[in-house]
Amino acid sequence: MDKQIKVLFLAANPTDTTRLRLDEEVRAIDQALRNSRYRDKFDLQQHWAVRVSDLQGLFLRHEPDIVHFSGHGSHLGEIFLEDNYGKGQPVSSAALSTLFSLLKDNIKCVILNACFSAPQAMLIAKYIDYVIGMSNDISDKAAIKFASSFYQAIGFGRDTETAFALGCLEIDLHNLDDSNKPQLVTSKQIVKTSGTQSLDGREMKLEKIIQNVLAIFEFEGSEFAEHCISILMMAYRDGHIMLHPASYSIKMRAGQTLAKLGALQVVDERLGRTWSKYQITSLGISVLHDRKQI
Repeated sequence: MDKQIKVLFLAANPTDTTRLRLDEEVRAIDQALRNSRYRDKFDLQQHWAVRVSDLQGLFLRHEPDIVHFSGHGSHLGEIFLEDNYGKGQPVSSAALSTLFSLLKDNIKCVILNACFSAPQAMLIAKYIDYVIGMSNDISDKAAIKFASSFYQAIGFGRDTETAFALGCLEIDLHNLDDSNKPQLVTSKQIVKTSGTQSLDGREMKLEKIIQNVLAIFEFEGSEFAEHCISILMMAYRDGHIMLHPASYSIKMRAGQTLAKLGALQVVDERLGRTWSKYQITSLGISVLHDRKQI
């Protein structure tokens, strides 16, 4: 590892939001890097009580390789920074992704250690090689375990995908229930699926897909929407998903809802009696249903 790697840690815990152990998280990150093989190659810069007005200046000043945000997120795809009075001020996923598109410079990885940040990760990954977000709310303990293990692996020279897998494993090793909450999106995945088609054949860009998925939270609640996000994330990551529709499960209903919103394209194609398949095609994400089930 030849190059010095700068990690920009941004924390915000507005006074009108639930108290988080952000201090414990950055302590764990610092310790993991200090105890690693390449500790002298890492420069951890911390900024607390970050305001919306601070963002551009911090990016320009530090030119980081890794940006790590820790704080609160909302089911509408926002992260919360602070206003001039210490209250929460939401930053939309569209505004945040635009910021990264303009000031990406040296940034190779972004970690959004905040609840409901997976949709934001998908948008930011259009401009950044690796982006990590959370598909639903995640506990303080799980978030800290993930971050500590992730940076430990990075500090020993492991690649981002391996570090991500070890972070999720660390959550499992401590018998926590949140190991499926962190989601990794890569720019290569987004490039392959940056456009899709809605049911009427019109082109639909990723921003619109995310907007439709976020709208699900408003009507169906976080548990149902988490299944929708997980389906999309797995489709982007793995290229296909197999679901068993013999019983009308919440996952099947999530897939059907995504199709109705235009986030997935329905292709009426017989695959057998009991299976449905979600896969990536040249047009984007597609859903292949068993005719007898739909």
